[in-house]
Amino acid sequence: EPFSFVVLGDMHYARPDFEVRRVAAAIADAVKGVQPAVAFVCQTGDLVHGERPEGGKQLDKEEMKEELSFATKDLTEQFRLPLFIAVGNHDKNAGATPFDEVVLPLLSRELGTPLSQRYYAFRHGNSCFIFLDYGDYSETRPSMDYVAQQRFLAETIAQARATTGIEHVFLFAHYPLWVVIRPGFSNRRFTDSVLAVLKRAPVDAFFCGHTHNTGAW
Repeated sequence: EPFSFVVLGDMHYARPDFEVRRVAAAIADAVKGVQPAVAFVCQTGDLVHGERPEGGKQLDKEEMKEELSFATKDLTEQFRLPLFIAVGNHDKNAGATPFDEVVLPLLSRELGTPLSQRYYAFRHGNSCFIFLDYGDYSETRPSMDYVAQQRFLAETIAQARATTGIEHVFLFAHYPLWVVIRPGFSNRRFTDSVLAVLKRAPVDAFFCGHTHNTGAW
């Protein structure tokens, strides 16, 4: 059956007031009557802010868990729909452990299978949805295996294209593949590894955030 999906990015839920919940509520209310009906919500990273307002110092582990727990609970309750998240650089504050402890169990429940890494894929109807880990905020100190994720991306697209009934492949990540207006907001290790696959196996659309200069419709 036909379906719609919502794409959100850079919500930056921030303690202690979590004022962005008002924005989330307005969006959730605005899409209630969308036809075909919305099946789930996709978030392209920086779900939380993860920094103190004074000086930009990163939150500690427990504070990060508080922000992530509030944000995932709020979006789930506002939309009353499954929620799928691509990790953003702010989401990895406090060493990314809070993200793994709060968000990966949520995604595991939504996917119906244990998830141990921050990239994954699922099928809904006639479409395949792929979520990637942007990697590292600093290009000089890589902490993830870009080759393994690249292999996952290539194999997932190939499997989707070979599966009867799948007509579309949608890709989600926090970093853009081409940065417009804001140079420096990129990670060449991530970009090069993804583009190498997409040149051979294009997808229908790539959804991202990070630069805060995208639009909504």
